[in-house]
Amino acid sequence: MVAPLLVAAGLFIAGQIGEALIEGFIRQTTEASTIVGKTELAIQKGFMRDVTADALDSMCEVEPHYNVGVSTDGLMEIVERFMRAVAKASLALTPEIAEELYTELLQEGFSNAVQMSVGGALQSILNTWRGGYPPNPEDLEELARTLDKLDIDLFALLIAQSGCNIPTSAWKVAKGFDSYVEQKHTDLKAQADTALNRLNSLLSLPYELGDNVLSNEIMEIIGLFREAYIRAQNLIEYVAERALSRLNELRAEVKTVEEWLDWSNEHPEQILITPDEAYYVALENKLEADATMNSYNDTKTKIENSLTDLDVDVSGFMTEVDNLLGDVASHYNNIISKSVIDMTEEINMIKEAFKKLVAYRNAKDSQSSLKSSVVLQ
Repeated sequence: MVAPLLVAAGLFIAGQIGEALIEGFIRQTTEASTIVGKTELAIQKGFMRDVTADALDSMCEVEPHYNVGVSTDGLMEIVERFMRAVAKASLALTPEIAEELYTELLQEGFSNAVQMSVGGALQSILNTWRGGYPPNPEDLEELARTLDKLDIDLFALLIAQSGCNIPTSAWKVAKGFDSYVEQKHTDLKAQADTALNRLNSLLSLPYELGDNVLSNEIMEIIGLFREAYIRAQNLIEYVAERALSRLNELRAEVKTVEEWLDWSNEHPEQILITPDEAYYVALENKLEADATMNSYNDTKTKIENSLTDLDVDVSGFMTEVDNLLGDVASHYNNIISKSVIDMTEEINMIKEAFKKLVAYRNAKDSQSSLKSSVVLQ
């Protein structure tokens, strides 16, 4: 008996749940269809376009400001016109959809543009009238690099406002101070180099003039050397060509006599030259050829020997150069030895600043006051 009752109860509950689901589905579908229909009608009639255009135009049509872009009254008008857009859009859309659409449009879709205009205007106004941003902890190093532009009280206050603890503040200031000293050293080195270059120019002027004169003379001598070698080479080549030409003539003459002698031996009836005549001609030509070669070798030797006598002594010039370099080096070392950076004042300033920083951090100064001076015992 109990089982049929449970089955009947289950069927009843299931039926009720099914009817609720069906009813909810039909209601949601009907509501969604209504929203779709109203939205489409609003779009077709241009209602949504006008609402959206008015909201977007508000950011450019409101009262401008010469410095921050949008005035405070303009900011209020933008907010009001966006509120009207949400309210009007709710006639076609649900309030949730309208709010999400236009507020997200203002916040997300145009976040960059709004940040540069509306957000920039708000930030400019608040920064101008209530600016209180402290230096970043990273700025501590830059503070130490500009010690010569700060007084002790401002330096200590800025260190305290950066918010770092005392050991971290000391570490960052030390890093910045190292850069400060390095920059001072660089500036001093540049000044010393400039002074050194100018002084060296004055000291080396006489030597430079002498060097120019000597350089010109050396170049002239080198030119003479070159010209002498070229002329000697040309002369040797000329003598060699003359000697070779004469030797070729003598060879041709001997060759001719040799052919005459061969003809005479082959034709006894018609003798052109006798062996004795041929011998004397050959001997004469040999002696002349030897004389020609001896003359060429003698001339060549004399020309080459004359070139060995060409010489230039620059030892005096090199001595002067060595002396000049020694004087300049001594002068340069003297300037470097006297280039000293005194950081006593800056170091004392840092010490005093940290004393003030410790005083700031150990002070007990109530930032709020009691509303009543009456103290109940």
